[in-house]
Amino acid sequence: MIQSYRLHQQLRQDYEPYKAQEELNTINKYFPMMQEQIGLTFDSIRALLFG
Repeated sequence: MIQSYRLHQQLRQDYEPYKAQEELNTINKYFPMMQEQIGLTFDSIRALLFG
């Protein structure tokens, strides 16, 4: 039971980045003009976090 829970948690953590990308793809599909703004936002966040 504990192994099953740990596996579930690990799979969920591994999926999170893909889920975020899927959501961005959906936004870009319906609002293509926002794609550039979202990209600029992510670049700004990366610069703040990683220098």
